[in-house]
Amino acid sequence: MINPSPFTFMLNKFVIILILGSISQSFFILNDDSTHTVLVELGSLTTCPYCPAGIEALQELYEEQEIPFYYMTLVYDKSDVAMQRGRWLNDVYVPMLYVDGGYLVVDEATKEAYYDAIEKASKREVNDIDMNISAEWIGNDIKITLYIHNEDSSPHFEHVKICILEKVSRWKDAKGENIRYALMDYAFNGYLILKPRERKIEIKWNNDMDLKEGNTVVLAYASQATPKLQKNPWNDPWWSSYFIAQFVDEACAVEI
Repeated sequence: MINPSPFTFMLNKFVIILILGSISQSFFILNDDSTHTVLVELGSLTTCPYCPAGIEALQELYEEQEIPFYYMTLVYDKSDVAMQRGRWLNDVYVPMLYVDGGYLVVDEATKEAYYDAIEKASKREVNDIDMNISAEWIGNDIKITLYIHNEDSSPHFEHVKICILEKVSRWKDAKGENIRYALMDYAFNGYLILKPRERKIEIKWNNDMDLKEGNTVVLAYASQATPKLQKNPWNDPWWSSYFIAQFVDEACAVEI
C-alpha cells in the first residue's frame, strides 16, 4: 500500500487530507440548446494512478466540442490555489469532477459519465448573464478586460473569478503526460452585485509563475453567490460528505 503523507490510498481511489487554502478570441461556440457555457473542475494529484483516465476523457470531450464547456484541472499536490479550491469543495477523493460549481459531482472517470453530467448541466436554468473576455501580454504580465452583462431585469449577486491556467502544464500525471489546463492563480476573485447593465473589470496580473505566451488561458466565470449545500458521492469520511456549492451561470475564456 502506498501511503505518501499526507495522502492515503482508500477504496480504489486516492483519499487526500487537505491540510491548508495580443488579444485572442475565445475558443468555444455555444450550442443552440444550451443555456450557458458549463464550467468543469477536475480534482487530481500528480501521483494518482487513476487520474490520467479522467484527464484523458475530459480532454477528448473538450476537443470534440459537442457541449459548450471549459475545464480546469485542480492539481492539489502542486498548486496552493487548487488545494484551497479543493478545501472549499471538501474533495478527499481523486479523480473527482465538479460540474458548474458543484451542481453535479462525478466520481466515475469515464468519458460517458463526464458527457452525461456536462450535458445535463448545460440545459439547467441559470441567471441570464453574458460574459466576454480579452487579454493581452504587456511585457511579462497580462492585461485582462472582462465584460459582464446582466440580461435580466433584476440584479444578481454573483461570485466572479478570473482564473489563470497553464494550457500544457509543467506538471505531469502518473503516466508521465503533461496535465492540461492546470489552475495556477486567480487574477480576480470577488463578489459583485450585477445590475441590469454591463459591468467592466480591468486588471493586470503579475506573471511571477513564468507562464509563457501561447500556453496560457484566462478563464472567467460567474456563479450564484447564494450558497447551496451539496452532497459529495461518499459517506466516509463523514466530515467531507457535504460541501458549499455556488452554481455557475456563465463562463468564458481566452487563450493567449
